Amino acid sequence: MVESTLVSNSIVIKYVSGVTSAGKDITKSQKFNSIRKDMTDAEIFAVGKAIMSLMVNNVVDFRKTLEYTLAEG
Repeated sequence: MVESTLVSNSIVIKYVSGVTSAGKDITKSQKFNSIRKDMTDAEIFAVGKAIMSLMVNNVVDFRKTLEYTLAEG
């Protein structure tokens, strides 16, 4: 049997950092890794909203990323 173990929780925020000469958005992403593994989705969303409120650029995407290790049990 294979078991998975959560090793990290992170938030990824994608934002518009500029515009090309053709008028298309230039996007960048920033990852925040120090998110407690036991946080609920509502708590993570609240943290993300707080971070986004401090950003000057237009946020286009907000994601929660989970990383697991897999091992035979």
